[in-house]
This record gives sequence, C-alpha cells and structure tokens, in this order.
Amino acid sequence: MFCLYRKPIKSDNIEAIFKTHGNIFSIAFCKAKNGIFYSSVSFNNISMLSLDNNENILYKEDDIVNPGSICLNKNHTSVFFEDDFGGISGFTVDGIVMGMTGYSAKEDLKSSKNYSDTSRNNVVNTQKVNRISYIDKENIVVIAVPRKNIIRYLNNNGQLKKMIGSGKPDFALSGNIFNMAFNMPTSLVYWNKQDKLLIVDSNNHVVRTFRKDGEWKERETIGIPLSEGHLDDKISQAKFSCPSEVCCFENNVFVVDGSGTRVRKVDMDGVTTVYQTNDIIKSISCDSDNLYVLEYSEK
Repeated sequence: MFCLYRKPIKSDNIEAIFKTHGNIFSIAFCKAKNGIFYSSVSFNNISMLSLDNNENILYKEDDIVNPGSICLNKNHTSVFFEDDFGGISGFTVDGIVMGMTGYSAKEDLKSSKNYSDTSRNNVVNTQKVNRISYIDKENIVVIAVPRKNIIRYLNNNGQLKKMIGSGKPDFALSGNIFNMAFNMPTSLVYWNKQDKLLIVDSNNHVVRTFRKDGEWKERETIGIPLSEGHLDDKISQAKFSCPSEVCCFENNVFVVDGSGTRVRKVDMDGVTTVYQTNDIIKSISCDSDNLYVLEYSEK
C-alpha cells in the first residue's frame, strides 16, 4: 500500500490524503495547480491529485512506460519526467506535450539489480534509480546517475552531456568539476531561492551544494563527509545516514535520511528531524507550509 501524507511544517499533525495499491515512484508539488503530480509505474501514467478537492486528474497516459522521477520548472508550468524507453520527456501542467524530448535511455536507466552497495536498494522501485531536476536559467534537465557516480544534463536540443563528477565511487573535492567524486548521488534539486544545486551524495552521507559562477563550483557540504550517523546540529556538524532524496520550495529544504525512515529539515539554524516512520519513504515534496511524504507499507 502506498500512502501520501501531508504534514504541516509548523505542526505535529499529519493527514493521510491519498492511498493506492498502485506502485508510485515519485511525487512533486505543483503550485500552479495546487496539486501533487505523481508517476504511476503500475498504470504507466503521470497523474495529479488536486489538494483542493482530493480529486485525481489524469494528465498523460499515452506512450509512457515505467515513468520514474518527475520535476517541475521554476514557475511550475511544465512537468518533466523519465520514461523508460523514451528518456526524458515533458508536458505543460495544462496537458500540452512539449517538443523537448529525450535521449536514448537504455544504458543509464538500468535496474538497480544490476549493481550492489547502493543505499537506495530499500527505498526505490527496481525500475529506476535516477533523479532529475530542471534549471530554468540554463534551460536544462539535470540528472543524478548513481550507478555511474556522475551528474549529467540534457539540454533543450536533446543532447546528453556530463556535468559534474569523475565517475569514481569516492569523496573528493576539486577545482575541476570533472575530478569531483561522488559515491551514489541518488537525488538532486535546483533551489531557485538560493540559486544552488543540491546533490545527495548518499554513501558519503552528505548533501553537497553547487553554484554556477562561469562554471559549476562546490560551495558547501551539509553534514560530515564519510561520517554516518543521526545527529541534529549545525549544517557542518550534522550527521546523516545514507540520505536518499532532497526537495525544496522557497525557503524549505527537506532530506530523506536513515535509509528511508526519516525526513530532516535544513535551514540556516542547522539540520532537524521533523518526521520518522517505521515504513519506507519512497518520495517527498513540499510547499511553503506543508511537507508531503509518500510511504510504502506492506501492511
């Protein structure tokens, strides 16, 4: 059973707003529609749950196979998603398919069964492991490829290029973006409010921040590299245990941690745990007032 919860950021209350036996991979809040887009692997479609009246609105169902990670642009007017056979595609929130579509995805989108030692084994569907985000100012979709330990981008001409990372499973800082090393970069998001790219470096137990000043440069590390644990503290002193996903909206930043059992909030004061569960957190999203948590339970 998949269940979508809404938790007010300034309250301990929590509300179940959607339940389904279908397999959902990813969720994304859309301010333009006040709804939650979600990719349904079971039904091969992208749908939206209206938060105003809890109605399900189907947006696109043709020619999608095993839809995976989804994201929106800065103004939440366009949706981008991974399609198993077509690569990355997109459509507007009003349902108009966009001309920008994809790349040959066969090599990058292999099943997580094809490799080991990944912290996402317990928190993702077997069909996909990549995560995507969109950077409006660059007009690109950025892609975290954990199996290859790199960040790639897809430009508006459908060209797939290497963006950050050496490809070696390690932790390394460098002035050369292609010499930086990740160990399972499982998620990323572009934080428009701060003009930063946040990358979850899962097996290094940190979230790393980048900004483009002519070229991409690393600015800050959230957590202590290679130091696994659970400690709420200042940004540089907090400890994570295999963080797996990050989301943001305006000033809100949340990270899934503890192999999919906790959500941590990141702000100027540091890192704090705001949600815990005995089930598995599959995906998160947020708006200015609420955290949205998609959980899977075998109950």
